[in-house]
Amino acid sequence: MRLPRKGILIRILVYGTALGYFGWQALSHYFDERAAEEAAAGASDDVTKREYKLPDGRSVEVLELTPEQAERMYGVSPSVGPADDGAKDADAEAPAKGEGAEAAPTGEAAPDKGADAPAEAAETAGAPDEAAPEG
Repeated sequence: MRLPRKGILIRILVYGTALGYFGWQALSHYFDERAAEEAAAGASDDVTKREYKLPDGRSVEVLELTPEQAERMYGVSPSVGPADDGAKDADAEAPAKGEGAEAAPTGEAAPDKGADAPAEAAETAGAPDEAAPEG
């Protein structure tokens, strides 16, 4: 029996080796991910789960973890603390009223007092409004 031509043998050798290598890497990656998922599923038995119903009818399952559990399960310690600590820090840094410092922006629009104030002052003084056109 004759062997195929030299070019075909080279292609089989190169592509077969590459296909085997990348297939082996993909299989190894798959087994690592599956083992990690199984470990996380086994460790999540002591995790508190709550299900919240959203206004649009969907429900969302939320896992409540302590920082120690999060570090053990995911290898990363959370950097955000409870909301109470952040509120205390914000109050401590804010200047007291009456010190002449402007208030920190809160993201809300300030009431527009400048537009109505001259008209009200003119009405209370009894003077005619100069801005109104005659006629």
